[in-house]
Amino acid sequence: MTRVRTPRGNECPTTPVAGGAQAAAGGVLAEVGAATAQVSIAWLLHRSRTVLPIPGTTSVAHLEENVGAGSVSLSEDQFARLSAIAETAMSG
Repeated sequence: MTRVRTPRGNECPTTPVAGGAQAAAGGVLAEVGAATAQVSIAWLLHRSRTVLPIPGTTSVAHLEENVGAGSVSLSEDQFARLSAIAETAMSG
């Protein structure tokens, strides 16, 4: 799983659906009705106002999908569930 250092020095996963955790996040993905990358970016944006996700973009279609993440809205419950998945992935 890809991890980044936060300003406090704590490691955190860059997305709750990385490293094979997509199956666990499937419920939230279905509820939101957005692509995996869009939900991942939305989770990062919801997690911190000081994080600027810079997703890899290899095509115009990926660029359009990534930009669409700005309109994905996560409820507090969905955010908490994704955060729990990310924490579990980090500890395992």
